[in-house]
Amino acid sequence: MTELTKLEVGKSSPFPAKPMHDGGIFEADQNGFLFLIYLSGMTAKERNTLKNEIIQSRIIKEENRLLTLIRFGTSPLIFEMMFDPNRYDDNRAYDLIERTNTVFVIGIDSKNNTLQSLRYVTMPKDLRDVWNKKWNEAKSEKNFSSTYDAWYNMLCSNYNTLQLWDIGQRIGVFGR
Repeated sequence: MTELTKLEVGKSSPFPAKPMHDGGIFEADQNGFLFLIYLSGMTAKERNTLKNEIIQSRIIKEENRLLTLIRFGTSPLIFEMMFDPNRYDDNRAYDLIERTNTVFVIGIDSKNNTLQSLRYVTMPKDLRDVWNKKWNEAKSEKNFSSTYDAWYNMLCSNYNTLQLWDIGQRIGVFGR
């Protein structure tokens, strides 16, 4: 979504379709940070949860590697925000973290690729500070992307998302 696009709940998503996919994708778009949440056959309850519940955040970090997790209220909607800032050749993640403190959270029904919820939130200051620090450390590591992918895959093979949430360190609430 490199150019400004009108987003409207109930309309087709301009983002890549993820048929029958449940999960989140954290992106550094040229216009800001996006967290795309795909749920197959999103229910009204899930849509309302994404729109209205507080968004808690936790992190798991090891050296310069970082995994952020978010949870909507006390619901079972917990998502991993896997992110490698080095995958953008134009350094946009580094530029964005310096100039913005917001994330656009977008709920998409992956069954039919329609927009179900739109929410613009500020990120917790402590989380933004950790992202800035860890991402800048990652910038200087030559093989960061392959090391990060291996670390993330190891976490996913040893823990499910709820277990990752339980071992994560609390870092703040979005929108406060």
